[in-house]
Amino acid sequence: GGAGGTAATGSGGAAGTTASTGGAAGMAGRGGTTGTASGGAPARSGGMGGVGSGGRGAAGATGTGGRGAAGTGGAGTGGAATGGRGTGGAGTGGAATGGAGTGGAATGGAGTGGAGTGGAGTGGAPSGGGSVYVVAHPDDDLLFANPHLEQDIQAGKRVGTVLITSGDGDPNWMARESSLRSAYAAMAGAADEWTCGAVTLAAKSVLRCSMNARPLVSLFYLRVRDGQVMTAFNGTTVGAAGSTTVTWTATQIRDVIAAVLADAAPARVGTLDATFAYGTEHDDHIAVGLMTLEMARNGTNRQLVMYRGYTMFAPPFVTPAPPPEPANLTTAEFQEKVRIMTIYNNGTIAGTEFEAWCARFYPITSVTGGPAVLHAAGGGCLAASSSTDGSAVTVAGTCTAGTAQNWTATANSRLTGRSSRCLGLNGTAAVIETCTGGADQQWTLLNNGQLRGAGDTCLTRTGSALSAEPCGSDTSVAPYRPLASQRWTF
Repeated sequence: GGAGGTAATGSGGAAGTTASTGGAAGMAGRGGTTGTASGGAPARSGGMGGVGSGGRGAAGATGTGGRGAAGTGGAGTGGAATGGRGTGGAGTGGAATGGAGTGGAATGGAGTGGAGTGGAGTGGAPSGGGSVYVVAHPDDDLLFANPHLEQDIQAGKRVGTVLITSGDGDPNWMARESSLRSAYAAMAGAADEWTCGAVTLAAKSVLRCSMNARPLVSLFYLRVRDGQVMTAFNGTTVGAAGSTTVTWTATQIRDVIAAVLADAAPARVGTLDATFAYGTEHDDHIAVGLMTLEMARNGTNRQLVMYRGYTMFAPPFVTPAPPPEPANLTTAEFQEKVRIMTIYNNGTIAGTEFEAWCARFYPITSVTGGPAVLHAAGGGCLAASSSTDGSAVTVAGTCTAGTAQNWTATANSRLTGRSSRCLGLNGTAAVIETCTGGADQQWTLLNNGQLRGAGDTCLTRTGSALSAEPCGSDTSVAPYRPLASQRWTF
């Protein structure tokens, strides 16, 4: 990825001590991206701006392909990585502002800041279930998952954020870690004081910091090398920031995510956009999104959310740049996001893509529905030919709402139909079968119409036939949208 803006120094806390953070980090540069092919299924790019992380080729005729080490998988080859140079402004030292009791109304919530009360929630038991957010870099959560994140903190819920990297493309990455804590304290309306120490999760040592005034709010720093998450995803062992001996594999990253989810039992799991439906996105974002979805869809009832990033408003180094989405937050929500980002950056973000992201919020959420007819975009309905295991599931031209066409999208990422059997796969072809909880029976209906299968696949219509194919983007419209052949609605 590209080199970024510099950061101010700021003191974190030593492991096992109470940390009171100092200066905040400047904005780090954002690097390589994943390109999108026009028309059908996309070809993934070579990776992170020259790092060569590979990427997924467009699926061949059989729908296999897979993610190649050099961006080759399947029949199509990945496009050139676009990388580029980060454009973040330089941080300017000094103490972080907005500490205890600063900032007015909470974003989207009823609670106000002031006097260190943190709005409606002041610690104690979570209300309405907690949340875990899994992001690639410090500030992904502030820019893309807000207002959800701040609303959860203000409501007093248990909130855990897993930072896969610490943005060590920025030489002052430790200041980014401490300035993120300052931003969280500002969202809580609490003192910027934390207890930090190493914890062992899935046999890996991870730094965990919990807010003293709100011990239900925790940050987990894995410190995987910035720009190498997709490299790990594609099967290569990568290093860790600040260490010459610590390494990470994709399996270890997945296992740590799973351990945090198992401990927190969140009602919502939020991560970054891995839908491939809207154009160019950061490779680290995609890899984190894919691994989080894999670990979160374990048969537990919960809401899954993917937060769009670069595809809302492309930073200047992204080529080709997808058309921007309109700003959609209220003035109060926008101003609150800017306030928090200014604390994180220890300086203004005016005139940057960071300010543009603060005006936008485009979550892609899982939805449930049924039993009801599941309609295909362009006409027709999902239909099971019989209830016998292995029977084909196709698109019926006429929707009758009969037994064969009634489906239920569940909160545990299953699609059940005839005789309470599950939608599954025979190879890549859609079939109905006895529910086993296997990966081929993972289907999450999203509010953008995608019916998300295992890995990076979506249920795809070709005439009346159905199969699991790489999720793609319709680039013939602006802004881009999911392919019509991959959209489904109750």
